[in-house]
Amino acid sequence: MTRRHMPLRWRFILAFLAASVMPVLVASFLAASAIQSVFERNLEQWMSEAALFLLSEITETEEDAGKAASSVAAALRQRSFTNLEASEAARPFADLLNSVGYDFIKLYDETGNVAFSSPGIELDVANPDGKHEWVRGARIDGRPSMLVGAVRSFEANGRRQFVVVANALNESFFGTSNQHASLDVRVYPVVDRQPVYEAGGETSRKSILVSGKVLRKLMEKPQNGLVLDAGSDDITTAFVGIYGTDGTLIGIVACQLSGASAIFEELGQWGLFAGLA
Repeated sequence: MTRRHMPLRWRFILAFLAASVMPVLVASFLAASAIQSVFERNLEQWMSEAALFLLSEITETEEDAGKAASSVAAALRQRSFTNLEASEAARPFADLLNSVGYDFIKLYDETGNVAFSSPGIELDVANPDGKHEWVRGARIDGRPSMLVGAVRSFEANGRRQFVVVANALNESFFGTSNQHASLDVRVYPVVDRQPVYEAGGETSRKSILVSGKVLRKLMEKPQNGLVLDAGSDDITTAFVGIYGTDGTLIGIVACQLSGASAIFEELGQWGLFAGLA
């Protein structure tokens, strides 16, 4: 029985594959691993910085609201008005503040009598007192929400008066950041220790779900109030906790990549390997 030998051409083909294809595949796999590792590290750093930048915008808004409330309080302190006149006295300031982007102004006295309050918005604490800035739970048009603002006090008509100036803290609050093509920002109020996904009435976009693990970490107030998690979509997401005046978690800001950047992340190591190979 004669032995059949492989044709010389096929031997050359196999030798060529062994000498060229396998090293290329190994090099492609190593390159894909290195690229994926560097990308993940940079992504986590970038998402953390983006989330903390959004948090700093909230702090800046608190300070700006405090300055606006102080200006209104100083102006009203110079006037002498009755309870009936207080509403008319506050209205021009409400119109002015609305024109520059503030959503809520309220004027009331130490007895709780409300002279003026922007319609459609209710704070979780009817009449906050003291001189401080805050983020508080609220209801806007009946939906759970949050307000970021400040309260200032002044004396008028022999009574202590309070003025509140605040902005609605929702997805439109971040403006340009939320419109960025590569960053998707969501804001969820927390009610009864659970995030409310439909608070803003947005039904056309898929919610960024907050896992139980992330929620527990945020309730424990981690460093900088920041938690990074891949989530159910395997997309790195930064979650930032928003805390009320008593330190309890009242809201969550979630941000992750979107558009082409998110597609690149979803490729993963094997997707990059296939592209390089």
